Amino acid sequence: MADLRSIIQDSVTTGRIENAVVCGERGFGKTSLLIKIVEECPTGCFSSFRALSSPETPAEFVEATIQKMNLEYKQQLPKHEGLLRSLVENVEEFSVLDIGVAIRRQELTPENGLLQTLLKFRDRKFRSVILFVDEADHLSKEVLALLKNVVEEVRSRYSYPAAVFLAGKDDVTNRLTGQWSPIRRFYIGHIHKLKPFDFAGVKEALTIAGSVLGFTWSDEAAKLVFDESEGHPFVVQLFGDRAEEKCASKEISSDDVKNGYPNVLRDVWDWYKESWTATPSSTESKVLVKVAQLGGRVPYSTLKSASRVRSLGVHLRRLVGKKILLQDDSSGEYYLPTKIVVQGIAKGDFGFT
Repeated sequence: MADLRSIIQDSVTTGRIENAVVCGERGFGKTSLLIKIVEECPTGCFSSFRALSSPETPAEFVEATIQKMNLEYKQQLPKHEGLLRSLVENVEEFSVLDIGVAIRRQELTPENGLLQTLLKFRDRKFRSVILFVDEADHLSKEVLALLKNVVEEVRSRYSYPAAVFLAGKDDVTNRLTGQWSPIRRFYIGHIHKLKPFDFAGVKEALTIAGSVLGFTWSDEAAKLVFDESEGHPFVVQLFGDRAEEKCASKEISSDDVKNGYPNVLRDVWDWYKESWTATPSSTESKVLVKVAQLGGRVPYSTLKSASRVRSLGVHLRRLVGKKILLQDDSSGEYYLPTKIVVQGIAKGDFGFT
């Protein structure tokens, strides 16, 4: 995270800037990291944050981004007001909504509209602009190309530091192959892949969070959390919260972790189910149970050999489409998100049969 802070700080002090991509599984802290970086942006760096919920066309993406930037200008004005008032007049009188209207009327292309928007922030005397996009897996190749073209032109033709910070489950640039390869090179300056905590990371996370309320963690209790969570950051947080609730003193033991487990199980189930776009069919539920029984991560060949489900590939594609089952882009293996989900499905705790 230090290098991301350095990129942003350099944008307002030296005018140098780079793009960044943050990727990791759901629950690994991508959104929290992005929001924290946005909050830490220094005076003079205008930051715009969008969390996508579905794919958007270039026109939809740019219009929604312009609307958000217009709103964020007003929200961020107290932070930048001192700087802006020393450089421009009538700092309150600013809007880019007319550009969005022009795009809607097809008087401007989305590319030209975003370019004009960024230049208006330059003319407003912001020293840099960074567009933060969460859930960037929804970005199409066309939108990624548009962002590249606009930001590159702003940097090269107008010598203005603008950048894009993307966060998603996968490295979104992996899709940019073949004729799209030149676009990929634009984004890969800084790629941060968030990973599970090791034991030291789990112990540190629990200790820091617990210290706020005066709790301490024994190594035995932290090791149990590490084993059950497998270092998954969100699940570690749940174990910490639930163990604190069960702790009669301020020294958390492994018994406190065990006593909080049923609540963690319920929390993880709720979290897992939130990501679904639809419920599984009875046949799909049988496939999930088999994946769990095989350890929670399996290649298609192993699952096909162990399963008697007809049209297995169709059901797997539907489960992935519903975001109930995950698939590794590199290995092709199908997997469930956490050890607790695997155990809960295999043991019948979640109602699958």
